[in-house]
Amino acid sequence: MSVTLQQIARRSGVAVSTVSAALSPVCKKSISEEKMSEIRNVAKKMGYRPNLSARRLRTGKTFNIGVVIASFLEHHPISTYFDLVSMACSRNGYHAIPLVIERKYSNMPKQLDMLKDHHVDGLLFFDYSRQLYDQYLQLWQDSNSMVFRMLDPLFAKLPFEGVLVDHYNAGKNLIEHVLAQGWNELYFVAETVNDQLWEKGYGRAWRESAGQIQRGDKVLAYGQRTATNRYQVIKEFISSGGVNKGRTAFILDGGDGSSGVYGALAEGGLVVGRDVAVASMNSLPTNEFVHPVMTMLTEPYKDVAESMVDQLLRSIEGDTQKASSAKLFEPQLIPGISTFRAN
Repeated sequence: MSVTLQQIARRSGVAVSTVSAALSPVCKKSISEEKMSEIRNVAKKMGYRPNLSARRLRTGKTFNIGVVIASFLEHHPISTYFDLVSMACSRNGYHAIPLVIERKYSNMPKQLDMLKDHHVDGLLFFDYSRQLYDQYLQLWQDSNSMVFRMLDPLFAKLPFEGVLVDHYNAGKNLIEHVLAQGWNELYFVAETVNDQLWEKGYGRAWRESAGQIQRGDKVLAYGQRTATNRYQVIKEFISSGGVNKGRTAFILDGGDGSSGVYGALAEGGLVVGRDVAVASMNSLPTNEFVHPVMTMLTEPYKDVAESMVDQLLRSIEGDTQKASSAKLFEPQLIPGISTFRAN
């Protein structure tokens, strides 16, 4: 026999309405954190399971959150973010559903229009794209609850809710760090160059730093973000005679496939930290094990994910009084031996 709210209320010594509020994904009743935790623990020990069908009929909600991803889940940091978003949604009684769209801009507008047919209560976007503004605006005007992860302060004044992860200032910090170590011929190793690259904060940071960088307009483009493709583009660059020992640094647009970069440099007889420098605009857990340790930026993934989910659920629940303002996060620069000049 299923456990009822009345039984939990009797065991907890509170009113049924208090139990209902405490077990709701977004509590709108004034209940202390201690009392809420106590009620939820009682419900858990009693084996309470919410009646999702009744809950959906009562509230008119699906309790599903669509996570819009313009790539595949195995790509970092999207894989990490989806896991964290899923856990944050689950803690609040919701389910995260990945809605993967192609990364080709020619196909994105049509695919975004199809999001209207998904039965979800709200949408989380990784990431914001300027080219898709009209589609975003249509979804927003159709009263869809939406929250974006934005990577450049230029997007902060948009009408949409979002969390700003300031890759612009973080990118400037990383470039200035590399230059301060005496590496002044910087090359940006980036996935196929298009508008998507330059609209991210670190893309703008790179462009604006070109005046400080000798030959700083150079971008080494590869196809897909894999170790093999990065290995190939660095190998070809070395073969072309492009490396100026003691001056050349490679700035990776992300941490994926960095082992390919290290492999190509080692094969070419170049020592990282002495002959060349390597740094990444984003981190990857496996990068902690490359040698020498790579300089990188790392986002506060957990804080960003939980802030996005919090904003979206408050919008879905219509909790305007407690609505969170857009938060600003900046990736942390973690210097490694890969950019410090060896004696």
